[in-house]
Amino acid sequence: MDERPYHNRDWIRAKYWDEGLSTRQIADLVGVNGKTIYRWLVKLDIPTRNRKLGGQETYKCKEWLEHKYWDEGLSTVEMGELVDRCHETICLWMNHHSIPRRDPTTAYSTIFPPEQLKEAVRLYREGYSLADLKERYNVSQRQLQKNLDRAGVEYRDQNRQYTTNEHVFDDLSDERAAYWGGFLYADACGIRTTVLQVRLAAKDKKHLEKLRDFVTPNHPIYVAHYDNRDFATLAACGVHLAERLVELGIVVGRPTIPPAIRNLRSAAARHWIRGLFDGDGSATKCGRISLCGNRESLEFVRARIAEATKLKPDRPIRSHSISNVYYLDYHRGYPARIAAEYMYKNATVYLERKRNRMLDIWPDTCSASVPALGR
Repeated sequence: MDERPYHNRDWIRAKYWDEGLSTRQIADLVGVNGKTIYRWLVKLDIPTRNRKLGGQETYKCKEWLEHKYWDEGLSTVEMGELVDRCHETICLWMNHHSIPRRDPTTAYSTIFPPEQLKEAVRLYREGYSLADLKERYNVSQRQLQKNLDRAGVEYRDQNRQYTTNEHVFDDLSDERAAYWGGFLYADACGIRTTVLQVRLAAKDKKHLEKLRDFVTPNHPIYVAHYDNRDFATLAACGVHLAERLVELGIVVGRPTIPPAIRNLRSAAARHWIRGLFDGDGSATKCGRISLCGNRESLEFVRARIAEATKLKPDRPIRSHSISNVYYLDYHRGYPARIAAEYMYKNATVYLERKRNRMLDIWPDTCSASVPALGR
C-alpha cells in the first residue's frame, strides 16, 4: 500500500483547497519539494490556483468559493471571516466567477425571525437534538448555534462540544479577570454577536492557552497563515460573556475607558494595566518602557501608576505623527524600573517574553523581595 499521502486525491485536495495550503507548505508536511506536489495535483486532475494569487488568497478561486458557499452552506460573511476579508470582497469574486446565489425565498437566513427562534429554543429544550433542528430549518450547525447562542440557550453536554465559563469576568478583583480584561482591551478584540475571537502571533500561542484555560478550557486553538505570518486563534461563545466584555470596553476601536475599569481598586487596576502592557506595550533593551493606546486609557494608566509610586503624575503623553495613537513612556533608569516593578511584582499571570525582558534589564523587578512600592 502506498504510504505517501500526497498520492491520495482526497488528502491532497483537502490540504490544497479546504485548508488553503500552498504546494510548498504541503511539500514541507511530507518531506518532498513543491514541484512534486504540483505534479500530483495535475496528475490527479485537481484544479490549481493562479500562482500569482498565492496560498493565502483562496477567496479568489472559483472552486474554493463554490465549495464553501454551496457544499458547506456558509454565508459570504462567514466566508470572509475565514480569510480575513469583508463579505463585499467575497461577493465581488463570486460575481467575477459567475457563481449563482441561493434563492432568497428558499435559502436560510443567518438570523432567525423572532417566532422561528422562539420555536427552535422551545424544541431544543423539549429534547430535539441539534441535528434534528439543523435538518428542520435547513441550516448548518454553525448557523443554528449562532441563533441559539443569541437566545442564551444552555446546551446539553452531549450536544455542545465546547464549554465556556461565561461569568469569569464578573469579578474584576480576581487577578486573572482583571489581567485578561486589560489584555483583551489592548488587543482591540471585537465581539461578533455572541462570539469573542482572539488572534495572536503564533509565537504567543502558549499565552493564548492561558486565556483558553481561563475562559473555555476544552476549546482548541487553531494556527493558520495570514498575510505571510502565522497566527494562533481562539474563539469563545456566550451571550453573558459577550455582554460583559462590551461593558469592559472590549470593542473594536476601544473608544473610551468604561466605568467598570475606571473604578477598579488599586490592586485590580495594576493587573489590568499589566494586561494592557502585555497586549500593547514594549520595553527596549536599554530599559525604556512604552505603552500605546488612546489618550484616555494612557491617562488612566499614568494616574494609577502615580498613585501607587513616587513617579510624577504629569508625565507627558505624546501623539503619533500621522495617526490617533498615543504613547506613554517611562524612560530608562528609575522611572522605567519603578513602572516595571509596579506591573510585574508578585504577578502570577503575564506574557512570558515581556516579563523575561524585564528580568533581563532588572533581575529583581518581578520577585517578592522587591521593597513595597511608593505610597
